[in-house]
Amino acid sequence: MKKIFSLTLALISFLCFSFIPAKKDEISYKVDPSQTNIVWFGKKVTGIHSGSLKLKEGYVTFKNEKLAGGTFEFDMTSITVSDLKDPNYNSKLVNHLKSDDFFSVEKFPTAKFEITKAKHLGKNQYAVTGKLTIKGITKEVMFPAFVSLSDNGGAVAIITNKFKVDRTQFEIKYGSASFFDSLGDKAIDNDFELEVTQMVARR
Repeated sequence: MKKIFSLTLALISFLCFSFIPAKKDEISYKVDPSQTNIVWFGKKVTGIHSGSLKLKEGYVTFKNEKLAGGTFEFDMTSITVSDLKDPNYNSKLVNHLKSDDFFSVEKFPTAKFEITKAKHLGKNQYAVTGKLTIKGITKEVMFPAFVSLSDNGGAVAIITNKFKVDRTQFEIKYGSASFFDSLGDKAIDNDFELEVTQMVARR
């Protein structure tokens, strides 16, 4: 009786798992942080600053050879400034960006982005929609991306155009004329821009 019972359970399990559809058309790729370059641009009345940000880790998913999803974690402690050559001014701005006036890096050392929709526009072009989390606050952002799958399907290359992010949506209000009067030429744009100039992911 025990043998019959065991065989019955085994048969049921086999049948159940047999009818679970295999996701053979879904492939996950791991992003290589060393081959990823993310740059930022921040404008103010008197000029513009720029710098870079490192990726901590990331994954992209393809389905039927098209971008279907992805998750990315950014190392906010890695913020750099590239336009200021004076070491003192450079360090001062980096520390200010890491402070509570801006990204509160000590409290929030990482930021995240999750792709919720990738609309294929033809060839390698996509309109990407996703959830961006900065300082524990999540907002939806959209941007164009160019995604290329290698001929053997073993690697993915991704770049984007510059796209805007409204920092005030993430409670980053320092120097914003929308919240503070009489800033004059010290006002800083609400929008900052991001651009992925290189990103490589492999199976």
